[in-house]
Amino acid sequence: MALPVRLDSNHLGAYSTNRTFEPQRQNNSLVFLTGLAGKLASGNFASNPDTESVIALSIDSFPAPKQSNNIIEVPWNNMRIKFAGAMVFEDMDVTLKDFVDVETAKLLNQWRLCCANPANGAVGFACTYKLNSCFVVLYGPDGSMPRYYQLDGVWLSRLDAGDIDHASDDYLRIIATLTVDRILPLLAVDNNPALVPSRGAGSGVIQVTPPRGA
Repeated sequence: MALPVRLDSNHLGAYSTNRTFEPQRQNNSLVFLTGLAGKLASGNFASNPDTESVIALSIDSFPAPKQSNNIIEVPWNNMRIKFAGAMVFEDMDVTLKDFVDVETAKLLNQWRLCCANPANGAVGFACTYKLNSCFVVLYGPDGSMPRYYQLDGVWLSRLDAGDIDHASDDYLRIIATLTVDRILPLLAVDNNPALVPSRGAGSGVIQVTPPRGA
């Protein structure tokens, strides 16, 4: 049987076709915690309209969304047949850079207080700490061709302020565990011109805007 593909690498980075098999770079990606500013305001914290941008610009690393099914095994004679069980959406450990003059740590601590307040022992209602829809966006090296994952029911279940080391000259990292109810790949949004990133006039800055109210 003949191989279904060629053995050469002419398809990679091809300059004469529209399909160049351009690799998706790990560092061309962001997380947008849509609605976090409003959630903090409803929790009686000072409203910061730049909250979502501050968090996105503090991102150090995060895992791509992961989902799976539990497996139901039905035995019959000498075999086991497998069926799809309940869907599982994994938590995401998002690592952020801790800045001195930007309120990344403060904003995350305020979000945690919306969920659990150690000062009085109160745990909030889900509507006070869960974000309706957040977005992970991956995009090309020039900011074009974005791909989105919609994360529903997002809340901050764990906050790790990092490790202090007086012998280190590295920066401090914050680890925020985002617990999610559902992960939905938005397969159709790439065809919507309104969602394609654009460059600010004369700025050369690529503005990647996640879909709102999807």
